[in-house]
This record gives sequence, structure tokens and C-alpha cells, in this order.
Amino acid sequence: MSQERRRSQRFPTQQAVFITFVNGGREAIGGTMENISYGGTLLYCERYCDRSTAVGSQVEVLLEFPPQARGNSILVWCTGKVLRVERELKDGKFGIAVGFEQLQVLPRA
Repeated sequence: MSQERRRSQRFPTQQAVFITFVNGGREAIGGTMENISYGGTLLYCERYCDRSTAVGSQVEVLLEFPPQARGNSILVWCTGKVLRVERELKDGKFGIAVGFEQLQVLPRA
């Protein structure tokens, strides 16, 4: 029996995200967030780049959460590292597990 490695509860979501791979140049691609927790997220990306998406690579993720009752949407900028890459495609996209190192809520204009 495998032991659960998660430290916090994950919440399913289907939010669009923008991922910037910092290693090997700053390449940004679109993707979809599959789930999120306090410690990280699982993303599905539109394309794969061997150089930028290796385990341990630095990434930046921009998340936009929809508005709640009579509020505005919330933008969150995250930095982290690639923890796992799922090369088996899901709906034509590959998965990246990202561990968060820093989170910052961005002010709305």
C-alpha cells in the first residue's frame, strides 16, 4: 500500500492559468489548473519543452479566481518548482505538478 504524500487537502478546479518557465529563458504558455492546495497545484499545459519543464525547474504561475458574491476576481502570482511531469497526455495536454514557494495576491486596477 502506498503512503499518501499530500500535506494539505486538494480542491478540484478547472481554471485557466498562464505558466512561465524561468529556466532556459522566459517562455510562457497557457494551461488549465486541475486542482490546487495550499502547497501546490496540478496543471495541464498545451505544449511541452524538454529544457524548461524538467523536475526542479523554476516556474511562475498566474491564477485568476472568479469573483465571489458581488466581489471582483482575484489574481494570485505564484512561484515554485516543478515536482513531477506527466508526459502521458490528457485531452492532448501534459501534466505538471508544481510546489509553491511564494504566493502573492495582486491588487486589482
